[in-house]
Amino acid sequence: MGLRIVARLYDQSEALVMSSALEAAGVPHWHYGAPQCRVDPFSEIAYDGYKIVVCDEDLAAAIAVIGEALSAPVREGERLSIQHFTLMSLLLYFFLGVFLPLKLRRWHDV
Repeated sequence: MGLRIVARLYDQSEALVMSSALEAAGVPHWHYGAPQCRVDPFSEIAYDGYKIVVCDEDLAAAIAVIGEALSAPVREGERLSIQHFTLMSLLLYFFLGVFLPLKLRRWHDV
């Protein structure tokens, strides 16, 4: 019996949605990385993000549940767009010495 990382995510809300989808399907899993990332939320990349881990026996079921959750939109005709503000992040780092990964996430009608 071994453990496998099913998903590695760098956004807490996405990790919680994945975890709740697996929980709703009855797939036992573990959610690693949350305590470290809550202490220092801007260092998610340094802590290797949030990891969702399952046993070898539950790997196929977990992949199926996560694949279905990612392919189905919340409502028909919607899509998620993520804009990364890399230039703004670099300017903040240059002037303030703090790197903030800035993202804007929006749902759009297709």
